[in-house]
Amino acid sequence: MPTSLIPNELARGPAVDLTITGCFARQVDLHGDRVAVREAKREVTYAALDCQANRVAHVVCSLRREADLAPVALLAEAGAEYAAGILGILKAGKAYAPLGPRQPAIHQRAILADCGARILMSDAANAGRAREIAGDRIAVVEIGRLNERYSDRDPCVSLTPDVAAYVIYTSGTAGAPKGVIVNHRTVVHNAWVAIDDLGLIQADRTALLLSPAHGLAASVLFHTLLSGGTLCPFDLRGQGLRALGVWLREERVSVVKATPSVARGLGGAMGPGDFVPHLRYIWISGAPVYGGDLAGLWPFLGEECRIIVSLSATETKEICRLSIDRATVFETETVPVGRPVKGKRVRLLDGADREVEKGEIGELWVQSRFLADGYWRDPDLTRARFRPVPDAPNERMYNTGDL
Repeated sequence: MPTSLIPNELARGPAVDLTITGCFARQVDLHGDRVAVREAKREVTYAALDCQANRVAHVVCSLRREADLAPVALLAEAGAEYAAGILGILKAGKAYAPLGPRQPAIHQRAILADCGARILMSDAANAGRAREIAGDRIAVVEIGRLNERYSDRDPCVSLTPDVAAYVIYTSGTAGAPKGVIVNHRTVVHNAWVAIDDLGLIQADRTALLLSPAHGLAASVLFHTLLSGGTLCPFDLRGQGLRALGVWLREERVSVVKATPSVARGLGGAMGPGDFVPHLRYIWISGAPVYGGDLAGLWPFLGEECRIIVSLSATETKEICRLSIDRATVFETETVPVGRPVKGKRVRLLDGADREVEKGEIGELWVQSRFLADGYWRDPDLTRARFRPVPDAPNERMYNTGDL
């Protein structure tokens, strides 16, 4: 892919020594007047988003305790304040821990207690809930109320790629929710893989349909803003699938990342005349995908559109990916997940940690330099699920538990 499409460090190859904030700063320098976030009632440029993020960073720096390693919690709808909150927390050298605006208060409080957050950032819509769940020991900061008292200049906090970027909690479907720690290096690498493989460009408008607490939301945010594209949030729960189809067409959205249930529902909700010609990719991840899920989408997509099916986990991010067009034929009803993405190796091991023979069942391990750091405040579980690789000292293996 021509590097001119992505005029920043991510176009030079695997991004192993870069930070999220450094890559974002490069985008601001290159095209600060481009639209970073397009909301229903406003557009926010890269320069304006950077200024708001800097104010957030200065507030976090003024409130944080030097010895406190706990993340800063964030409760916000997907949008410009959500993006500014994340970038500002990162600029302050802290990790963020997202809370879902639709999560029950008891679940939000449990995350706050487990991660030990002493600062809770919120947008205007969630400020009341933030104060309700914060308690006496957590400072609540409303992002939209930050004013000229706080500098809009970068605080210039020194960061390395190994610093934690976020702590995101699993859904708890396989047990109690666990906080997964992901560093800057892993985030930037996964953004680079998406940008390089799919050819994401500055002209792309990417839909953000997922809850900020969903693991896929972070990947959507970062591969959009680190490629110079425009993030377009949509309130799927509030407006519904029928409105989504109209919105995709009217907003000329080119990239959508969704769960299979959303993709399936979108195909079923579309009607005659709902053709969406600007879509380049519908990216589906988060659960098994079936041929029938895709059949309902093709009539509404342009000839050049591709559907991407991928396998991912909170602890590994994207593992495998398959690009599909309307001529693709599957041997089974379940759609394959494709091949490992750059920087990831899939290994199938038996009970004695030996590679299984072709055609045999083995436990799925992922080997990479770009995995989560482990589980928040749970070294025993980290040691049980993550393992060093003796012949590759920069890499580790993660046990997915899948066969």
